Amino acid sequence: YWHRNQWQYKARADERLILGKAWWPLGGTQENLLPAHQAFAALQERLGQAGGMDKLFSKWEREILLHPSNPLDYSDRTKADKIKHLKILRKAFGHMSPSSIRPKHCAQYLDLRGAKSRSQANQEFNTLSVVFKSAVRWGVVDINPCKGLSRHKIQDRDRLPTRAELEALKSVSTPFIRLYVDLKYKTGLRQKDLLELRV
Repeated sequence: YWHRNQWQYKARADERLILGKAWWPLGGTQENLLPAHQAFAALQERLGQAGGMDKLFSKWEREILLHPSNPLDYSDRTKADKIKHLKILRKAFGHMSPSSIRPKHCAQYLDLRGAKSRSQANQEFNTLSVVFKSAVRWGVVDINPCKGLSRHKIQDRDRLPTRAELEALKSVSTPFIRLYVDLKYKTGLRQKDLLELRV
């Protein structure tokens, strides 16, 4: 906009958190727009992380999830799961601006996704919440819209597989799987812990 005798950019709400103000001077004159265009290009590069949820997801994946220092101490399995969550979350939120997402949008996602799988809905929602926690730290948004929303209640398993069921599984399995089932049955270890066992 031509504002106060120079070209200025009027920032969106999420961009104001980064710039610290609503109007950002670009310079130039009404006759010579080149300096304003150059300043605008530099400003857009600076605001890259505030340009949409898709960019926010990419920034979080690059700087938190896959960063060599592993700041959240995620296991390889958890990282792989989070990458899958981001792929699904991009379809739902990627086109939106971070500042435009409200708690009602997050709740709607939980409800719609929960109709198919409550457990997956909770896990993806947790990933979305962690992304927004980082976004708050980076100044992209001022609040986490996921905060305070309750997840789906997941019913605990009410029974363990019987020995007969395990034998039926083993009867159609490879030798490795048969041994794996026996060892898991006797130790109760998680898959990751079993696969990391050494003689």
